[in-house]
Amino acid sequence: SNDDAQGAAKRRRSRWGSTPVNPMVNMFANTAKEQQQEALEIRQKIVALNEKIQNIDREVAEYKKRPDRSPSPPPYYDGAGRQLNDTRARLKDKFQQEKRALLQKMMTLNPTGRPQATRDRRGKLIKKLYIPIRDFP
Repeated sequence: SNDDAQGAAKRRRSRWGSTPVNPMVNMFANTAKEQQQEALEIRQKIVALNEKIQNIDREVAEYKKRPDRSPSPPPYYDGAGRQLNDTRARLKDKFQQEKRALLQKMMTLNPTGRPQATRDRRGKLIKKLYIPIRDFP
């Protein structure tokens, strides 16, 4: 009977038992959960954009079927005569810009985190300048 009394006094702690919780800890946990939820939503959007970029031809076909699409801008060509602003290129650029914006937003949420390995290598747009070295040595 003495062992029964000690056994009742030494009950194992349960994970689901009621323990006092500091409300400040709970508040920080809620904000962390909100940030994690937002990061998860952004990550899902990035995955969807990656899929659209991978299957750009399917996206172009769906886009061309839409009756409410805007008219195409006048074409322009590079030195080799290839059209640079066709529907495929415009859609791909649009998806990549959205992806860059989402990656920037993700970096603001988690500055220590690294972007995914499938990220766009170009990053920010850069304009190259010609420096006439031969004219001005």
